[in-house]
Amino acid sequence: MTNTRIITIISVIAFLAVLAGCIGPFASSDIPADELDKEANYTWDSDADVTIDIEGSVYRAVYSLDGETTFELSTRSRRGSSPVDIEAVRYRFPNGTMLTGSQLDISQSSSRTTIEVPDGNGTLAFTAETSSNRAVIHGLAAGSYRVDLPEGHRVGNFFLSAVSPSGYESELEGDTQVLYWDENDDDIYLDYYLSRDHYLFYGFLLSSGLVMAGGFVYYRRKINALARKRRRLSQRIETDE
Repeated sequence: MTNTRIITIISVIAFLAVLAGCIGPFASSDIPADELDKEANYTWDSDADVTIDIEGSVYRAVYSLDGETTFELSTRSRRGSSPVDIEAVRYRFPNGTMLTGSQLDISQSSSRTTIEVPDGNGTLAFTAETSSNRAVIHGLAAGSYRVDLPEGHRVGNFFLSAVSPSGYESELEGDTQVLYWDENDDDIYLDYYLSRDHYLFYGFLLSSGLVMAGGFVYYRRKINALARKRRRLSQRIETDE
């Protein structure tokens, strides 16, 4: 095989490798600037280092950073990792100067969204989608966390909800349940329910219990009646003898 043919084969292999990389799991794409620069109402002044406000199918997150400047956002499923779609991104310097999302270094691949900020001592905010009764909050910074559940939603019922990590405190502010962690740096997983579902659930259990109890009484009476009938029949046979 001539050197020219070897070089040609190597060049083709290298081209295919580059092409595969461009469409592979590490391929990056730009998020439209109008998405990154959307307007959103964030709670910049909070009693917690991290404040999460869940409303409908989105949550708004505000992180007081603790030195890190690069953050990766992804979700995991059976099919692997996928990026978190974000919008309305803001970064606030310690002196109060604000940058919009298009002024930051933000990229998205098929497996993750990466945010780079200029200073690890500022505050990062963004909005992301979530489902109607479940949310995953990324632990991008260590410190105290406050999570406001959607209005009228609750956690606390063992059968209808789940919260991880544990060790949180809870209180009601109007019709909003607020969860607090004094210290956390892990992802937070939440399954919550409408407060009315609590009563529907126990109403269903009660009605099911009543139906079962009624069925038990009915068949118990049938069994007792059959037993009495057998005793009378047995006594009649003995009398005939």
